[in-house]
Amino acid sequence: MFLRVNPKVERALLQTPLTKLSPADAYLRGSVLEEREGFEAARAAYALADQGLYDADVRAARDFALRHVVETVRDGEGPVVDFATGRGTLLHLLLSELLRSLVATDVSPTILARVRRRLGEERISYIVADARELPFEDGSIPTLVTHLGLANVPDSQRLLHELRRVGGELVATHVFYPEDDEENRAAAREIGVEALLVRSTMLATFREAGWEVGVEIEQPVHARPTPESELVAGVRIDGLPVAPTTATWCVLRAS
Repeated sequence: MFLRVNPKVERALLQTPLTKLSPADAYLRGSVLEEREGFEAARAAYALADQGLYDADVRAARDFALRHVVETVRDGEGPVVDFATGRGTLLHLLLSELLRSLVATDVSPTILARVRRRLGEERISYIVADARELPFEDGSIPTLVTHLGLANVPDSQRLLHELRRVGGELVATHVFYPEDDEENRAAAREIGVEALLVRSTMLATFREAGWEVGVEIEQPVHARPTPESELVAGVRIDGLPVAPTTATWCVLRAS
């Protein structure tokens, strides 16, 4: 998440003792510090925010899914493209543990520039690109990966068709909600990501785009909406869930 804040709010974010900030505001403080001074200056704020935004079982399921993606693609050949890179959480792990060349793409040049400053350019290329319109030749990418990117790009049908056009395999961390979770489904519908939110429509959407997909290492956990900022009205770090639910963390593996 990248958010411009006015000078008064920025002063409050930076001058309030870190432990006195709400989890959302600790995250926003990290974002401001990273933009001004780099990731190391923001590390403590991000770490404290993570502890407050997500329960321990959610963090454990997330981290296990990330590790599974790394292990799955470790021994492949050719470049790995991380689409919808975001803060580079998965990219960092891949850089640390793989010898394969890496490509990071994100629609936001600001976000991608931050990741470049943090991780450097050794074995990583950075391309500003919408995941629904990638600048790659047909079938040219052996491995596509993403950390929650499937749930953050509107128009899932278009996204999966584009990934199928360029990619040989797709390995992604993902989260399902229950089929009868109408409140969160409605919120996802508003932002154009409902098709992949529940298992049945996910499977159908992948098939329609030409993918054979499997679901690995499923871990159901209780998930709650991330708390709102106390300094910036109406701001949450995550758009979903909007109501408490059972979220099933998993890895999708498609070819």
